[in-house]
Amino acid sequence: MEELKKEQSRRAFFSKTVPAAIGMLETDGKLIVPFPVTMPGDSLGVVTVAAKIEDNDIYGNVESWGTINWAKPVPVVAETRRGLGDTDAPLWMVYTLIVLLSAVWFHYAYVIFLIIKIKLAKHHT
Repeated sequence: MEELKKEQSRRAFFSKTVPAAIGMLETDGKLIVPFPVTMPGDSLGVVTVAAKIEDNDIYGNVESWGTINWAKPVPVVAETRRGLGDTDAPLWMVYTLIVLLSAVWFHYAYVIFLIIKIKLAKHHT
């Protein structure tokens, strides 16, 4: 009976694999390892599982990938963010913009008022 070290892993988001279980391959070619049912998958519970044999004298490096829906489904949560360019900007930005634009328009009105006042004072002298 030849035993081969076999590793079962799953594909992670930014890396190739995350080891999930390590076991010994039996003579009939089966590997029985406990699969963690709390492992998060995608929104349907699908997870990519890899089985690989490394540095074997007979087989060399063997790797096999497959997807299966044994994982825990993780619902897709749409995060609503209010950004500067969005129509739903953060309220502090909206209030700051209103105050600043109001100050600018107040100065425009004040300058026009002073120009009119100067012209009226010129006619009275």
